[in-house]
Amino acid sequence: MPLRQQMPAFWWFIEGRVAGMGRPGFNRYRGSDLSLEEAMVFSWLGKISDTAPALTHFWQFLDDYGPKIALFHEPSTPPIADRLARLRERAPLLDVLERLSAKTQVFENVSWHDEGPEPRLRLTRNMRQLEAEIELLKRHQLSVLISLIEQPFDHDILSEHFTLHHLPIEDVTPPSPEQVYDLVAYLRSSLTADQNVAIHCLAGVGRTTTMLIAAHLVLGHTLHDLKAWIRRCNPHFLFRGSQAAFIDRFAQALDNGHLPILRA
Repeated sequence: MPLRQQMPAFWWFIEGRVAGMGRPGFNRYRGSDLSLEEAMVFSWLGKISDTAPALTHFWQFLDDYGPKIALFHEPSTPPIADRLARLRERAPLLDVLERLSAKTQVFENVSWHDEGPEPRLRLTRNMRQLEAEIELLKRHQLSVLISLIEQPFDHDILSEHFTLHHLPIEDVTPPSPEQVYDLVAYLRSSLTADQNVAIHCLAGVGRTTTMLIAAHLVLGHTLHDLKAWIRRCNPHFLFRGSQAAFIDRFAQALDNGHLPILRA
């Protein structure tokens, strides 16, 4: 069975050599296929390691990231702001968590607890999903993982199986030019050593695709060709928002000679 059927968030940028994917253990369902509410909760859960996170943390996340993530969802009735506001209520949030757990298999049990000074969730991680994805990646000869998420989650278990690199980029945010050149260096050294590479953010779409496009601009590919290529191999990436604007600015800086092109 093709790897993408077993890990739907996984995709090949260069078949058999360079891949994009979600956070290890989070690839059972494509983030772009989630509803707005599910995507918001999924994005928050992917940022935390705490098994009993305070819901005030989630509510702050809604304020900070709601407008950014809503940009990638179509206007709706009821309005997006009203839909996100309902996630502050117990029943709607638990309903979303139940649907999300069934789709992604990231957590085995999720519950709401009111004991203590503030309400919290209780989360039980499904480590079998992470272990299954590790074995699938190894079976397809992927030996280097480059993480773009803010924190290097599951480092101990992943480091037993892969060479790890970490280039932290805030969610729904473009990288720095320096991070793009760091990625180019990691790709060159890995591929020269005949090591296949998987690059991941949380869902394997925004940060991952942005970095792969920018890195291959540095390697001399044209933006026109890369956009056409991405529409074939990862059509879930939407060229909008700050990440798309960064790609355009970065390509222009390379074309103008303000940044160096490093031919492959």
